[in-house]
Amino acid sequence: MTNEEILTGFMQTHYSDEKLAALLAHAEDGKLSFHSCCCFVGIPTANHALRGSLVNEELGDTSHYNELVESPDRAAVEIAYYSLAAGAWNDPERDAYFAERRDTERRAKLIPLIKAEMNRRAELRAQVEESELVTV
Repeated sequence: MTNEEILTGFMQTHYSDEKLAALLAHAEDGKLSFHSCCCFVGIPTANHALRGSLVNEELGDTSHYNELVESPDRAAVEIAYYSLAAGAWNDPERDAYFAERRDTERRAKLIPLIKAEMNRRAELRAQVEESELVTV
């Protein structure tokens, strides 16, 4: 499975329409960050306003993110999201140094996937509405 397929599958199973819209807005505002409890994986369970990068900031309440720790697909999704940025290292100090550049790259690759998922859902709703009109 490609990173894009893994991320799309996660959106389909973990994101409501409202959370998907919030994810898109957060990404388009340039605030979606890997180094946040409100990263791609953390937004579905966020119980507070979405946060940007938490690099060099106080974490505060990240308990909603910890809800996903036991999710069997969490690790694969985190790796897929992390890997959207070229040259992502498993070295926290070095990665923190390049965090914003990598987050920009991740957002640029993720935004079209979010929009595609929104379009897929809109098409499904239209098909359901159409079939309901035909059967009436």
